[in-house]
Amino acid sequence: MVAGKWWRHKLRYQVEALESGGHKMAYSRFIRWYPDDGGGYAHSQAQFDDAAPAHISGEAVITGWTYADLLLDCIVWTSTVIVEKTEIERAGLFDRDLRKGQDYDLWLRLARRYPFVCTSDVTACYRVHPNQASRNVTEMVLGRWRVKHHFWSVAKKRESPAFVEQLEAQMRRAFAYGLQTAWDERNEAHLRAALAVHKLVPNSTKISKYWRRRYRLAWPFWVAMGDAWDRMLPSVRRTIRPLLSPLFGPTSERSPLPDYLPPSDDVLE
Repeated sequence: MVAGKWWRHKLRYQVEALESGGHKMAYSRFIRWYPDDGGGYAHSQAQFDDAAPAHISGEAVITGWTYADLLLDCIVWTSTVIVEKTEIERAGLFDRDLRKGQDYDLWLRLARRYPFVCTSDVTACYRVHPNQASRNVTEMVLGRWRVKHHFWSVAKKRESPAFVEQLEAQMRRAFAYGLQTAWDERNEAHLRAALAVHKLVPNSTKISKYWRRRYRLAWPFWVAMGDAWDRMLPSVRRTIRPLLSPLFGPTSERSPLPDYLPPSDDVLE
């Protein structure tokens, strides 16, 4: 069974986007294609014909230098990508030494070389199977962090000290952001998986110790409080939310991304 399908106008639409903006790689969001109550899947093209698809992925839509955002998370899904063949060859193709995340590693290397364009229309849909989201959480998180760690290892040999310093800071930021997101969503599997990768994050001992202590001491209370919040009427939530904000703060805001540092000549060769 094919996991994903393209929009019938994908290639023409994205080639035009590349040519109009002078870009070399384009990507888009995608549609999560869920089965109906009987376990069947509607025709894939019907997903794209819907004026407002119900299950569009929530990754960031960024045209420009996506490198720093990619370090936070893999915002590029492979089936939505179109990229010039020569650019893939220059970047070094897929790294076969990586067991998982070969595509993520390639997007990071390409993002170091030039900006991407994210098209506004979705260009692919991904078939979601029942219970798929809950499987292999640890393996998925570990795989992505191994890619980041590999990228960092190569950068130490080829990039400037200033870039390596920025890269390490962004990796720690991604580590902390992943832990905070899992906490906010009360997703224990993701939280435990994120805690397990701290050895792949440079100089992250302080962050790791803080979150391990917080998980050990406060997790049951946090879950109980979150469950109580879910049961409240919307009108009650609106009333008490301003009172809680000073304690917990907004959970969706991110600090500004670092300034982009141009790659060295070795990287562009």
